[in-house]
Amino acid sequence: MNTFKLFFKLVKANWVSHLFLPAVIYLAMTLPFAFMPQETNFQARSVQIGIVNKDGDDPISQDVIHRLSTHHHLRSVEEGEKAQVEAFYMGKAQVMLMIPSGFGKALKDGRVQDAPLEITSKDYPQEERLVKEELATYLNTWQLLALAQMRVSGQELELDQQFKDLDQALEDHVEILYENSGDSEMQLGVGERALPILSYVFVISFIYVMGTTFYVMRQSEIQKRERLGHVKPWKRVLETYLAGACLGVGYWIFFMVTLNSLFGGVLGKTVIMWGIVGASFINMLSILAFSYFVAMLANSPGAVNFSSTLLGLLIAFGSGIFVPLEVVSPFLRSLVSLVSPIWNIRLTKLLFNLETWTIGQRQEALSYVGIQVLLGVTYLTLSLLIMKYRLKAQKE
Repeated sequence: MNTFKLFFKLVKANWVSHLFLPAVIYLAMTLPFAFMPQETNFQARSVQIGIVNKDGDDPISQDVIHRLSTHHHLRSVEEGEKAQVEAFYMGKAQVMLMIPSGFGKALKDGRVQDAPLEITSKDYPQEERLVKEELATYLNTWQLLALAQMRVSGQELELDQQFKDLDQALEDHVEILYENSGDSEMQLGVGERALPILSYVFVISFIYVMGTTFYVMRQSEIQKRERLGHVKPWKRVLETYLAGACLGVGYWIFFMVTLNSLFGGVLGKTVIMWGIVGASFINMLSILAFSYFVAMLANSPGAVNFSSTLLGLLIAFGSGIFVPLEVVSPFLRSLVSLVSPIWNIRLTKLLFNLETWTIGQRQEALSYVGIQVLLGVTYLTLSLLIMKYRLKAQKE
C-alpha cells in the first residue's frame, strides 16, 4: 500500500489548499441560504401561471382559464420555447399551462387523453403540484357530471347545463392553504442551491487535488523509488485510484454532514431527500472520474490551476448552478452535458415531484442516472488508457 499511503501524505502536506479552502468556499456560498428566515404558517397560495392556449376560443378551454383566473394570476404566453423560457426567467410565470388544440372537443367526447393538458415548471415544484391537483379536480368533476347528465337525459352532452352543474359543484371553492413550513423551505434550499453549489466545489477541488497529487507522483524520483520497491505498474494505478476514491467519499460525507447541520437535519426526513442525497453521491463519483481524466492531461501545476478554475466556472454557469439554466446558450449546455452536474440538477428537480411521477418521468430520471454513470465510466476508462500509454512510453 505504498502508493496509497504516499497519496494521502501528499494530500496532508497541502491540507490547507486541498481540504480547508474548499470548505471555506462552500460555507461562504451556502451560509446565506441556510440562515434565511423561515416561517411556519398556512397561507393561501396564488400561483403565477403562463397560459399557452392552442385551442383558441373553445368554450371548454375558456372555462378552464376562467376558473384558474379566479384565484391565480394568469398571463398569456406565445407559443414557442423562447417565449416560455423568457416568461420563466423574467418571473412572469412560475408554472406553464399548455392547452393543446382539440382539448375542449376531446374532453366533451370523453377522450381527454387524446389532447392532455401540459403543465411544466422549472424551479417551482410545489406550485406545479398545486396547479396539477386543481386541474385534476376540475377534470374529474367534469367527467363525473358529464356522465351523470348523459345517463339521465339519454342525449349528448349539453354544454350550458354542464357549466351550470360545474358552477354548483365547484361554487364552494375550497381555498387551498399551503403550509409554508421551515422543513419545506429548507429542502428546497438544499436541492436547488446547496447541492448544486457543492457540485461546483467538487469540480474545482477534485481537479486541483488529483492534478497536483498526480503531478508529484509522476516525478522521476518517486517513480524510481517505487521501481526499486518492486511496485508493479497495475498495482500502482489501482492504489492511486483507490486512494482518490476514498478521498472523494470522505469529501462527500464531510459536506453532507455539514450541509445537514446547516439546514436543520432535513436530509433524512423524507424519501425525496434520500433520493436527492443518493443522486448527489452518483454525481460526486462521476465528477471524481472526470477529475482523474483532467489530472492525467495536466502536465504542470499551472495547467492544473488553470483547468480547475476554468472548468469549474464553465461547468457552473453552463449547468445552471450560478444562473438559471434557461438563459444558458444551447451550445454551452451541450458542452457541459459532457460532465455530470447538469444531469444531476435535472434529476434533482424531477425528484421533487417524486410523489406524482408518471411513467415518462420515471424513465427520464433513470436516463439521467444512467448518463452520469456512463460519463463516469467513460472518463475513468480514458484516464486509465492515458496512464497505460505513459507507462508504456517510460519502458521504451
